[in-house]
Amino acid sequence: MDQKEYHSRVKSYIKTPVKEMEEQLDKFLKKCTYISGQYDQNESFQRLRDHLNELEKGRPENHRIFYMALPPSVFTTVSQHLKKNCYPDRGIARLIVSDFSPQPTIAVLTSEKVEKPFGRDLQTSRELQKALEPDWREEEIFRIDHYLGKEMVKNLLILRFGNEFFGATWNRNHIDNVQVCFVSASYEDIRAKQCGHRSHSKNHLERKVGAVTSMISASFVT
Repeated sequence: MDQKEYHSRVKSYIKTPVKEMEEQLDKFLKKCTYISGQYDQNESFQRLRDHLNELEKGRPENHRIFYMALPPSVFTTVSQHLKKNCYPDRGIARLIVSDFSPQPTIAVLTSEKVEKPFGRDLQTSRELQKALEPDWREEEIFRIDHYLGKEMVKNLLILRFGNEFFGATWNRNHIDNVQVCFVSASYEDIRAKQCGHRSHSKNHLERKVGAVTSMISASFVT
């Protein structure tokens, strides 16, 4: 994939119904660049470093966030190469690691974030943490659950409790049953291969069930 194809893919996911939005998108894409490379080759990360240096030319400090949307099997390798080749001389760095992406990417924003699953169990979690320790300080690593930020699921709460019609009818007196279906076997197979277990769909479905069936919380009201 080259720069042109990368921009084309980005544009395919963003709707621009009016000309003003299309112009804003074009301005946004000018800030988006794509550098291809291999996980385990210094040359690839050196190209990324040279590109970053060019973008940051003239700045007194270079703050970078490395967001790694990669299979867990390459977390350590990539984080080591990032520290070796792309860590800023002046400024702060953070590392963010995402557990899965159909198109593996490293997005440079400097900071390290590690997203769940942080290992398959306690032992592998400790092994991953130990592998990151020589290169990244604790305050430079972020561990998050990517699914907690899914806007679609979060919006279910707004739809339920912020809409007068649904707020009055979305209850046991008007709804016979709730069915949440998961039909994409290929996605689950990929997740299992990438992450070593199949808990993702179960956790995600349970979160959706909670969003559509739970009572309104005090924190939501306030």
